[in-house]
Amino acid sequence: MKKKLPMIGLIAEPYVLGIIISIVSFFAGSIGEENTNTIELVLKTVAVLYQILLCLMILFNMVWAFRLQKLGYTEKQLFFWNMIIKLCYIPVYVTVFLTGLLMFFLPFGIMIIPILMLYDYVMLLPSTMYGISGLILGRRQKNISRKKLVINLFCQFIFCLDTVSAIYLFVSAWKEEQKNRGEQTMGKAVFSGTELHEKSE
Repeated sequence: MKKKLPMIGLIAEPYVLGIIISIVSFFAGSIGEENTNTIELVLKTVAVLYQILLCLMILFNMVWAFRLQKLGYTEKQLFFWNMIIKLCYIPVYVTVFLTGLLMFFLPFGIMIIPILMLYDYVMLLPSTMYGISGLILGRRQKNISRKKLVINLFCQFIFCLDTVSAIYLFVSAWKEEQKNRGEQTMGKAVFSGTELHEKSE
């Protein structure tokens, strides 16, 4: 369970931010204009703390994705978290995209769009590292061809294509595992049958 905490924290982070913003906005609306300075201070404090937490979480997950190889994670497990994190972030990306569209119709809103784009890409990077870690591990174990490695490395850094790549890699790894498991089961069955035949003779 401890191994999964960084990934779970990464998934929860944008949703926790949304909850915090909602709570602050709710209380800000119920406080009079005379406490505007207090509201501004609270918002600045939350923003600073969030940025620090976000940076630490992103950097830790980017390192943790490769550390998991040494802790015994398989390429399928790495691809699983690559896929899950990216799928869980779809509502976040959609929200940021719609917010960006709204900014076009607000005074000086266009100045916020680059910040939203930067946030989106920063959030893409840590989940991508799990995919890259799985690709490197798979290539090292000769389960992934060079062509597949290069194509998916490229896709992992491109919006939308990264999610398609993540799903494809996990499904491929899962199918390969099922195939190997079936071959092992068949091999054991053949061995057992041969052994029984030799004993009967």
